[in-house]
Amino acid sequence: MKPKFRLFRRGKTFWCEDTESGRQRSLGTKNKADAVRLLHGRNEAHAVPFANLQMARAYMMAADPKAPTRTWGDVFEAIIKLEHGETQRRWRIAAQDKALPEMLKRPLIETRAEHLLGAMEIGKVSTNVYLRRVHNFALDMS
Repeated sequence: MKPKFRLFRRGKTFWCEDTESGRQRSLGTKNKADAVRLLHGRNEAHAVPFANLQMARAYMMAADPKAPTRTWGDVFEAIIKLEHGETQRRWRIAAQDKALPEMLKRPLIETRAEHLLGAMEIGKVSTNVYLRRVHNFALDMS
């Protein structure tokens, strides 16, 4: 089977090209060993798509053992602990939004776009605002 991605170098940076579409993307590295590893990862992900989530979980657990159990509720609690006074009160009210009960129980690593969109459809403008803030906070905290 022909690999989906091929490696090439432009200047000092390594890139990969999709052999089907011709689309090129930088691998963001100048180190050939790292570039080869990233290329193999992309080709393997394309060849065995059903294993992608399991592999991602394994890598994530190696980096953070609590990652599989961390929920959106945990993120809300962390924000609430950091805030004070009126801002903390607003975050507590936001965490009780009628659109969020299912989201607060959902593990972060199992959240897909349709889960967030579903909560936004049920909620109001403030739901959207707080979901974006919580999402950004979670990304900033890795």
